[in-house]
Amino acid sequence: MPRNLVKPERFSNYALAGGGDARLTAWMHARLSIAVWAAPMQRTWALNDVETLAIAAFTPPINISKNPGKLTRLSRARAAMAAEAARWRQEDAR
Repeated sequence: MPRNLVKPERFSNYALAGGGDARLTAWMHARLSIAVWAAPMQRTWALNDVETLAIAAFTPPINISKNPGKLTRLSRARAAMAAEAARWRQEDAR
């Protein structure tokens, strides 16, 4: 289903039905970690380049766009869920 029911036209942004968002959140809490880094104010390189290098080094499983080890199965699943959200109708929410 679309993530935003008021403006459901952005089908690449979808919600998982039937408690799926909660299960995904639990999976992420159990398996993923996050870190922050204060970028120097005086830098000569783009943060996008640092992001690309970090993704290549750590290959986070749910990052598809820049991950050299991306899971084809995950890409297909996301595409299928976006297509399902595109077929969603307001009546489905009732």
